[in-house]
Amino acid sequence: TPDLPVEGKWNSRHLQYREAGAIDRESETAVDAHRLEFEVVPPGTNFRLELAVDNPADAPVDEIGLLLSGLDALDLGWATLGGKRAFGLGRVAVRLNDARTVTADQLLAGQIAGPVGGRELDELLAGHRTRLTKTLGEAEHVSHPA
Repeated sequence: TPDLPVEGKWNSRHLQYREAGAIDRESETAVDAHRLEFEVVPPGTNFRLELAVDNPADAPVDEIGLLLSGLDALDLGWATLGGKRAFGLGRVAVRLNDARTVTADQLLAGQIAGPVGGRELDELLAGHRTRLTKTLGEAEHVSHPA
């Protein structure tokens, strides 16, 4: 089974086998009679991921904004997951469904608010992205193109 849970129950349709020719690292040529077999998850397989961020800082850098930057890089194809990326594998689409903020006071009082989604989620995430961009734009150690 994969490291991330599949939406629904895991079964054999969630796994495919692919083959590729082996390459000699020294000569960078194909090795006769050597084939590599590896497992892949087919396109369209949905995984569920839940992230918990403990005590994120807003200053000097918005840590939620940094996390969103990483997720955006995956979604835009600038970053990939897993192995065999040279074969074109590892691209994922990221969909954020909801978010929840829990303070220590809420936790102690047993009054944890429900998750936010839709437009409210979009505004929350946009705020974190904006704060990160503003902070990085003001940073002295960041060079700006002329």
